[in-house]
Amino acid sequence: MGKQEEINGYNIIDRGTVFSGNFSCNGDLRIDGKFTGSINVAGKLIVGKEGGIKGEIKCENAEIEGTIDVATIVVSSMLVLKSSAVLTGDVTTDRLQIEQGASFSGTCKMPLPSKQIDFPAE
Repeated sequence: MGKQEEINGYNIIDRGTVFSGNFSCNGDLRIDGKFTGSINVAGKLIVGKEGGIKGEIKCENAEIEGTIDVATIVVSSMLVLKSSAVLTGDVTTDRLQIEQGASFSGTCKMPLPSKQIDFPAE
């Protein structure tokens, strides 16, 4: 038997598509339509300018240009809010980049790195 390869596809919910339910994938996901429900993406989540999500999100990386209204969004690596992005909800991420013009309303938690800085005692 040969090595088993992991399949990392690129999934698209295109303009004009409305999806409601739970979505999970090992690859990347781009949303240009409307999505309501729970998203779990092992790769990168991209939300285009016309895209919108209402629900909960877990992913490795995210690049948002559209509208997100979530209870929680957990991004294990990098969350980028482009200038046209509108995000409402509670964010947990390792790194956050917000471009001028983006809108963010909610809370943001950025866990401390495992390596702490030791300050000398006074």
